[in-house]
Amino acid sequence: MARLSPTPILRGHWNGLSRRTYGNGELKDVRPDWPSRILSLLVPAAAAVLAWAFPPKTDPGAALGLALTWSALVSAGLLGTFTLLAGWRSKLSERAERERYYRIKDLPLRSLLDESVAHVLLGVLNSLALAAVAAISFLVRGALAIPATAVVAFLFTHTLMLFVLVVTRAYSAYVQAEDVPVEADGFARTGTF
Repeated sequence: MARLSPTPILRGHWNGLSRRTYGNGELKDVRPDWPSRILSLLVPAAAAVLAWAFPPKTDPGAALGLALTWSALVSAGLLGTFTLLAGWRSKLSERAERERYYRIKDLPLRSLLDESVAHVLLGVLNSLALAAVAAISFLVRGALAIPATAVVAFLFTHTLMLFVLVVTRAYSAYVQAEDVPVEADGFARTGTF
């Protein structure tokens, strides 16, 4: 039954929302990133409450088509992203096995990629759940359609937040891997912005 459990992906996502401190080539400290954890639940919950309080007045068939299209496109895109991240991670692991310097230097980078993979795969699961709930909400009418719409809003918003999370983590990994100069590094607090 463990093969069908999404628990490892959920745990990986939740653990990924942590602040890590590195030093001398090893992980020194891991602390929960509570603002990220809270926002990752609060924003989708707010979307669900709004969808419940103000149910959309759309054609159910059109909404179902939109939800299924969104789910298919997002799932395909995220699975492609997973493949790229996994390949990048494998290359970093091979490089770390060959040279001690990279074993130490790339440790934070490998952790970023590991974190991103969990977020990407949770996005795939969200998309599949969104498709299932959207199909169910199309079949039910009346009072039952409103909670289903709220769940769709939660999953949709959470998946959008995962996109933002993965993009920022991927950018961070790129900046570290490619030794982006400070003047072009968006994480460096230089310039006018």
